Amino acid sequence: MLRASWQRCITPTELFSVDEALFQYHPKGAQKATCPKRYIPRKPHPNGLICYQAVFKTYQNLPFVFDIEPDVHKDA
Repeated sequence: MLRASWQRCITPTELFSVDEALFQYHPKGAQKATCPKRYIPRKPHPNGLICYQAVFKTYQNLPFVFDIEPDVHKDA
C-alpha cells in the first residue's frame, strides 16, 4: 500500500542531475586534524563540508533530491 502511494506521488522524468554543495563547517579543537574540510574559493562559504546530490525532476515540475553523499575523505 505504501509503495503504490509513493509511486503515485513521485514520478521521475528523464531529467537527472548530480551536483556539489558546500556547507559551511568549522571544526574546533582536536577535531581539526581529523575532520574533512574543503576549500572552494568560488562558493559563498569557501571552507566547509562538500556533499554531492543526485536529483531528478518530477512530472509535476518539481525537483526531488533522492541522494546526498558527503565527501568524508580528509585532505592530505
